[in-house]
Amino acid sequence: MMDSYEKVVNKYVDIAKKYKKSNNAIEFLSDYTDALADYNDFAEKVSKVKKGSMSSADLAYYTKVMARVNKKLLEVK
Repeated sequence: MMDSYEKVVNKYVDIAKKYKKSNNAIEFLSDYTDALADYNDFAEKVSKVKKGSMSSADLAYYTKVMARVNKKLLEVK
């Protein structure tokens, strides 16, 4: 699940950087549509997770992914 989230964020950042440089709305729309498919995949996986079901290893991995994601998001600040 966290891998899917990281994939969504990475794609979002790539799209934001690309669009910032080009302002090509048609290209943006195509990229954005692809990103939404990845988001839907992530959302489906999240909806299947039971609340409170994270193990210690899951929590450690979640923390690592969130650190990478937050760092990546700073690139489009």
